[in-house]
Amino acid sequence: MNLLHYFEKNYKIVYLFAMLSTALWIAYIKGWILAPFQSISAEEALKLIKQKHYPIVDIREAKAYKKGHIRGAISLPFSKLENGVKSLETYKKSKILIYSTTGRKGIDASRYLAKKGFKPINIKSGVLGLAIVGKNEPTLFEK
Repeated sequence: MNLLHYFEKNYKIVYLFAMLSTALWIAYIKGWILAPFQSISAEEALKLIKQKHYPIVDIREAKAYKKGHIRGAISLPFSKLENGVKSLETYKKSKILIYSTTGRKGIDASRYLAKKGFKPINIKSGVLGLAIVGKNEPTLFEK
């Protein structure tokens, strides 16, 4: 029996396997499974930011950071994360809040930082979610 014949006879199994694989891949990319870091909502992040317990790292590019960022956030663009990770060494024992624009690159940055021994906390909806949740917080953002 050749492979094509097997697929023709068992197309439902092959289709189910393909769909399951796709779903697992999406869940991994979104940080829903196998994530060596924590992801929190914008509401939870706002509470932590107000408490000022953890350093905050903005991984957006410098141009976006200059337009506006969370007050006190450290700028470390994702494109420079590998070379700039040494600048975060003093925070290695602490949890670190990570945010990007929408949270997507925050997942990749959090994975990378976790591999390097950090304790990142990704903000799921990124700075856009924080802007919505923190719209009544005049001191949350600065330019």
